[in-house]
Amino acid sequence: MSLRQKDLATAWRILSYGFPYWRRILAVLLLFSIYGAAQSLRVALIPILVDGVLIPGGTGEKSRALGLYEQVASWLGVSTVVPRTYRQEFPFDEIELSGTRIDGPDHALILTDGRIERIVPPAHQLWVGMFQELRFARIRFSPEVAARAEGRPGGRIVIRGGGTATCSLGESADDSKRREYLIAFAIIGAILSVVLGITDYFKEYLNRSLAFFITVDLRRDVFASLTRQSVGFFDRQRSGDLISRLTNDVGAVQLFTTMFFSSFLEEPIAIILIVAVALYFAPTLTLIALPIMFLLVLPVVRSGKRVKKHGRGSLEKLGIVTEAIHQLFSGIRIVKAFDMEGHEREAFDRKNRHYIRESLKMVKAKVTGVALLEFLYNLVIALAVAGGGYLVLSRLVAIQLGDFAAFMAAMATVYRPLKAVTRALNTLQESLGGGDRVFQILDARPEIADAPDAIDIYGVRDGIVFDGLHFSYRSDGDERWVLQDVSFEARMGETIAIVGPSGAGKTTLVDLIPRFYECRRGVISIDGIDVRRITQRSLLRQIAIVGQEPFLFNTSVRENLRYGREDATPEAIEDAARLAFIHDVVAALPEGYDTEIGERGVMLSGGERQRLTIARAILKDAPILILDEATSALDANSERLVQGALENLMRNRLTFVIAHRLSTISRATRIMVLESGRIVEQGTHEVLLAANGVYATLHRMQSQQLAGQGEGQRAPA
Repeated sequence: MSLRQKDLATAWRILSYGFPYWRRILAVLLLFSIYGAAQSLRVALIPILVDGVLIPGGTGEKSRALGLYEQVASWLGVSTVVPRTYRQEFPFDEIELSGTRIDGPDHALILTDGRIERIVPPAHQLWVGMFQELRFARIRFSPEVAARAEGRPGGRIVIRGGGTATCSLGESADDSKRREYLIAFAIIGAILSVVLGITDYFKEYLNRSLAFFITVDLRRDVFASLTRQSVGFFDRQRSGDLISRLTNDVGAVQLFTTMFFSSFLEEPIAIILIVAVALYFAPTLTLIALPIMFLLVLPVVRSGKRVKKHGRGSLEKLGIVTEAIHQLFSGIRIVKAFDMEGHEREAFDRKNRHYIRESLKMVKAKVTGVALLEFLYNLVIALAVAGGGYLVLSRLVAIQLGDFAAFMAAMATVYRPLKAVTRALNTLQESLGGGDRVFQILDARPEIADAPDAIDIYGVRDGIVFDGLHFSYRSDGDERWVLQDVSFEARMGETIAIVGPSGAGKTTLVDLIPRFYECRRGVISIDGIDVRRITQRSLLRQIAIVGQEPFLFNTSVRENLRYGREDATPEAIEDAARLAFIHDVVAALPEGYDTEIGERGVMLSGGERQRLTIARAILKDAPILILDEATSALDANSERLVQGALENLMRNRLTFVIAHRLSTISRATRIMVLESGRIVEQGTHEVLLAANGVYATLHRMQSQQLAGQGEGQRAPA
């Protein structure tokens, strides 16, 4: 797929989010059309005002503007009188005319309300037939010419021998009548202003709300896509970059939709209507100017490619900046503890400068195109004025002053929508970079998904069988096994303890049960069913996890406890809290179970947070329980309370316990020792001590450490 095709595909995918709101889109298009039509009518008023009211003289014939006015007025059945006279001095060799004769001062000949029946122009004139059978309001001949006038039957007059006539064509009116028409035009302008104001309000509101709806739907889909991804996906991504895609990149897409419906739909409608006005009043000049006007867009289109490139780079750098902010918030205690505030500020400034540099490259590309447009447009307008004026003065183009004014007004008016379209091109290119990054998330296929024939399970009857498991975090063919040939069976009601040195694969093994990761070889089955044939939703309903780092949401105690069981009653919540030995603590909080506990539960101590997570697991009431270092970070008193809560939690369940403190697993049904990803020993606490193997060695080392700590605590200060 070429770059252009990819851009079009991205734009189409964004716009497809607007299809559910097609009624709103139609309303926006209708308002755009009304707004553009009102603008065009405002332009059309200019030649009528200029040619019909303000300018007392003309070139001898009615302009297109006044002709259109008369036609419309005739259709509406209203008066077509416009207080406009066209004074024209023209030479002739012979003229025949009729009208009411008035003797003027100094024996001049004046005729009113008449018609020129026939005229013979001088040989060098180009306007042959222009005044033939043309009605006039008033015509005057000098005394020298009047002396040669000859009467004819029917009140006609013939003048031979040449001369010059001063002719007034059209209707005449005094200044008071002109003021009336000026007031009428002002009222029409005010009405158009009201129409423009009302339509502008509703089109902007509907357009922006449409952009918000599209953005909300897109952000919802991106969030949903992220929730479907496996844990491995998040291991490979930067959290700050994902947050940036959900916020900054989706915000860029919102700008795309706003600009598209306003600039790419509204402005072309306005351009078409304004160009139609110019074509009607000055077709020749418009056809000359039109191709040149649209050539102005080329520099902006060329700069748009650079805008997209640097716009995407800018968003990527912004993702890095967001990641730095996220890490500061998450690790503020470490930053403070190691006195690294200065280092973090310098690192953030460095990342921020990279973002600014990339953003300025994008800005430079944008303003280059806009500045070129500004320069070329003003150059074209200057050429249009000079060239159009030359064509009119040279009589190569027959055009009235009002029509020429309409042409110039249209050329001036078309600049705003043309400039808006070119600016939108740059903005859309910038936004498409954000759209690409957003759709990368939407197009990311979950590494772990339900099989087509996956089934739901509604409990665990027998237990779990691990058969020949092999696992590697790498999927590029470099099989550095974290787990190798792991096989064992765990029955319901058993407590399976998993121990071993750091990096042995203990946490990885239990992470395969809920399918946080997928094993490369081998099978994990529950009640004889391969977990890959069980729907993820029903599989996770059978598993409760309590980790070393208790995670609580920034909401109330009640909502945290109900997280795994939304239909839990207040009584069930309190019962679970009592079993976890946390009820009295919660009851003493200012608002009890409705107390907000802050981000990650900062309002509570470490032991209290851990007991809340245990209460949450108790409330879920899942048959399989995974305890991953659930007491390793606690002091002796907190560990005692948590251990008591865990004993309540572990009853009648299949429990997997990962623990570094071997004293906490001495009563496990079975202990498995992992080393380098393999099971090297398994048995009860007593059997493994007697075997004097890896487990016995680890146990002796921990016993010696505890003895040393006890002697240190008893030593004098």
